[in-house]
Parts: sequence; structure tokens; C-alpha cells
Amino acid sequence: MAEHDAPRRIGNSMGLLMTLVFIIVLVGSDEMVLSPILWQISNAFRVSVSQAALGVSVYGLALALGAPVLARVGDRKGAGAALWLGMAGFVGASMLCAYATSFLEFLLARFLSGLAAALTVPSAYALAGASVSDEFRGQALGWVVSGWSWSFILGVPLATWIDRDLSWRWMFMAFGMAAIPLMLFMTWSHKRSHCFLPIERPRKSVHAVQQWISVG
Repeated sequence: MAEHDAPRRIGNSMGLLMTLVFIIVLVGSDEMVLSPILWQISNAFRVSVSQAALGVSVYGLALALGAPVLARVGDRKGAGAALWLGMAGFVGASMLCAYATSFLEFLLARFLSGLAAALTVPSAYALAGASVSDEFRGQALGWVVSGWSWSFILGVPLATWIDRDLSWRWMFMAFGMAAIPLMLFMTWSHKRSHCFLPIERPRKSVHAVQQWISVG
């Protein structure tokens, strides 16, 4: 690869990378936003706050169990397809959270959210690393990982504001609706980046990252 081609290559992938950053911001916000609103979940379903905290536990359990199992999706279909499926699962799980009529339904929805995260996050990392040339791989991953910090800075406060002025159900609906344009733009930008980059299928990368998450 010629040296002057490097800026063009990472530039052509910038749309995809920024979409992946916003995906991590959204998933990170969904993961962390439950703790500040446990008392509202408790009141809505008439359970104790400690019982409502099970929503956090089942999410983490699903993430830990789902990461190594769902690695096969990325191995067989590629990181792009795995990410799309993970985001589709995120939309469905968010809507189930919003419309849950019982605490058991809510716990099931949070478990599904954890499974969606187990498929989405490692696939986003793998896709970011595969979308640029080798010398820019660390920089690309740095951009995507920064999405976790932005979820603390922007995502959780914004979600808390939605919860305060509307309700926690509207908050989960907002998460689900925000994921849809990200899915569409991710598909478009992924195809566009493939027009300029000879990207290898990042199947082994997805498996490796998901195994690392399950161990951690």
C-alpha cells in the first residue's frame, strides 16, 4: 500500500467507524442506565429495589453466557452480519422492556438485551479493526472503544432526562428507535467501505473478542 493511500483508506471508513461509536454509546447507555431507575422499576412492578436489581444481574449473566456461544454467528456470517443481527435483537429487546406487563417479562427482556450486547459489542470491535489497513487498526479500535466513555458523558444523562420527563418505558422505546437508523447507516457505510477496501472476513476476530469478554 502506498503511503499516500493511507489517509484515503481510513477516510473512506470514517462513516462506518462513527456509526460503530454511536452503536457502542447506545448499547453502553442501555447497560448502565438501569441502576439509576431501579426505584421506578420497583414501583412499576411492585417489587423491592433488591428484586428490581435482578434486571442488572440477568443482563450480565446473558452477556457472560452469550458471548462464547454467539461467537459462531460471527465466525460463520462475518462481523457485519453478526452486528446487524445483534442490533436487531437490541431493538426487539428494548421494545419488550418498554411494553413489559410483569416483572418476569421485564427480566426476560433484559436477558435478551444482554444477549444482543454479547453479539453486538465484539462484532463492532471486529468490524472496526477490519475496516482499515493494519497501521490504522489501533486508532480505529480506539475510536470505537471511546463510545463507552461517551455513554457515561452523554448517553446515561440523556436517558435519565427522558426517564424523568416521560417515563422509563419511553426511555427504552427511545433506545430501540435510535438503533434503527444506526442499523441502516451501518449497512450503507459498511458496503461503501467495501468499495474501497479489500476487507478480510473478520470471523476469527469476532470469536477471539467474544471469548475475551466472557473470560473478563
